[in-house]
Amino acid sequence: MRVRFFIPLLILAFSGLLLAKTSVISHAPQTVSVLPSNDGAKISWTFHLPDTVFSYNDSYPSGVWAPHLKQALGVILDLSAYPGATLEQIDFAHWGREKIHGPYYYNILFFDMDSSTLFYRIDSVEAHDAYDIPRYEVGVPLGSVPVRDHVGIFVEGLSTFDGTNAFPALMSDTSTYVPGVSYYLFDVDDPWYEKDPKYTNFYELREVTQNATNLIMDVWVNFNGSKILVNGNHGPVHLGENPVKPDNIYLGRAPESVSAQVSKPASPDIIDGFYIYRQAPGEDSLTIFNQTDPQFREFTDNSVEAENDYLYAVAAFNNISVSRLVSFDYHQPPVLNIAEAKADANDDFIPDRLGREVAIRGTVISPNFSSNCQYFISDGSGGIQVFSSDFNIQLSVGDSVFVSGQLTQFKGLSELAVDTVARFQNLGTHSVDTLQATLTDIGESLEGRLIVVDNLTIVNPNDWPAEGQNGTKVTVSDGQNSIKLYIDKDTDLDGWTPPAGKFRLVAIVDQYTSSSPANDGYELRPRSQSDFIPATGLGQSTFSAPLRFDLKPCYPNPFNPQTTIEYQIAKTSRVLLRVFDARGRMVRELKNGVQNAGTYKTRFNGTNLSSGVYLVRLKAGDFMQTQKIILLK
Repeated sequence: MRVRFFIPLLILAFSGLLLAKTSVISHAPQTVSVLPSNDGAKISWTFHLPDTVFSYNDSYPSGVWAPHLKQALGVILDLSAYPGATLEQIDFAHWGREKIHGPYYYNILFFDMDSSTLFYRIDSVEAHDAYDIPRYEVGVPLGSVPVRDHVGIFVEGLSTFDGTNAFPALMSDTSTYVPGVSYYLFDVDDPWYEKDPKYTNFYELREVTQNATNLIMDVWVNFNGSKILVNGNHGPVHLGENPVKPDNIYLGRAPESVSAQVSKPASPDIIDGFYIYRQAPGEDSLTIFNQTDPQFREFTDNSVEAENDYLYAVAAFNNISVSRLVSFDYHQPPVLNIAEAKADANDDFIPDRLGREVAIRGTVISPNFSSNCQYFISDGSGGIQVFSSDFNIQLSVGDSVFVSGQLTQFKGLSELAVDTVARFQNLGTHSVDTLQATLTDIGESLEGRLIVVDNLTIVNPNDWPAEGQNGTKVTVSDGQNSIKLYIDKDTDLDGWTPPAGKFRLVAIVDQYTSSSPANDGYELRPRSQSDFIPATGLGQSTFSAPLRFDLKPCYPNPFNPQTTIEYQIAKTSRVLLRVFDARGRMVRELKNGVQNAGTYKTRFNGTNLSSGVYLVRLKAGDFMQTQKIILLK
């Protein structure tokens, strides 16, 4: 899948420079991904802000500073107390006076004040006509630029590329209270006035006047993983430490020091939430499909249709503007039972959907047979191995899961290859489905299934592998037929002394063959010592009590904004799980499809609903049950 970036049409923006009342709007989600889930297409995204924003204005922006050619206005910051700090973004306010119309431009200059050098610059930052939305900020994402201990950040007005327009103006703070000190750079081509090393072209601006005042600028900084808090007006403070205040803002060669800048922590509260965009089959463009509160990082679209292509995108928004969109192309795979996923219509021992993405539901019937991910799951229609060498996941026998991946084969064994742990969704627990079989029954139809075979004996106990060794030499027989066992060293079976007489064996039908077509090589894979049941213990029951249809009490209840709904299905049924308001109008459909017998959990989110009484209704076959839940905000 590829990620793409978009700018909403309602924003007059270019290259990530966005119109906004607050500086955060330039921050978009870092990544967006979409994966199949039991409830639909699950869109998830990452979003984070820098540790701290240093603000250089605390009042209404109404003054205007009009630069001349080769002049700049900016700030000088002392970051020597924070090794490894990086600049993430700067935001500055600008104004288009009456004679300025259309786009206009700025250079952003970054000086190392210790070495008297320009170490970074961004040329021709484009803004737009300020008469569209007067008094707005330009956000300039920097992408984690390492900073010097003492850094100067200056904005140079350029007019247009060809110089035909008047110079743009910078908004200024006309308050008599000056929280930070700006600096005027008289000549960007000669910042340190090389004609006379006793002087500098950086001038401190303490006066609040129309032509010499403070630039309205926010500097977004990451402090190498440190968390920065506000300590009144005294600057940043390390958690758990005494205040660390940059008392002397470095001025290059200038002799004076100035007061500390005010620091405030970046917070998700400065965005109002996230827009979810979607372009469905047959639609021409992305449109807003839904929205979430700022604390959420995922949303599930339960209206997707199998084998269709969708385009999703996510953007942060506030009451003025929207960030750029980060998007993801998504194909919705079919949700099948395991037999359908492995279907082989021409009986060539190769699944018809080999190489294609599918999603299945099933119950874990094995331990993890590797240090990464190697489980067998079954759903009553068939069994399959779920495999990945990229991650480790802890599942237990009896866990009911939804999982998607690519259908593959390894040595004749059908596998679902999974590329990320995020493709697993735990649906609760389920009784393990075990089939009674004989050795003559074992073949392709039972591959991946958990079976039980009676009256077996070990042909040669000396073939049993020693501790720490795998083994496929062990043979068991029912007196007429025989089959190999695969003893896995990742279980408790290696080095064990097996039963000497007859026993019942519970095991998974495995396959490992080099023949083509893969029509042989079937073996049995026991999971633990408890799978060998001596003949003297065959009267003991090893199966769980049957499940019943049931809608369990939701928890928490009352809730705000989420509650968990748990229910049981006694047998494979078409399930409808819906939420209604007190007047009987459906407000959410949480499930509409076939589910196997088992226990399931799902979350209901009432973020966009008003406080009140709601009804949860479960319908499965002829069974129906309703319970009351209360949303309190």
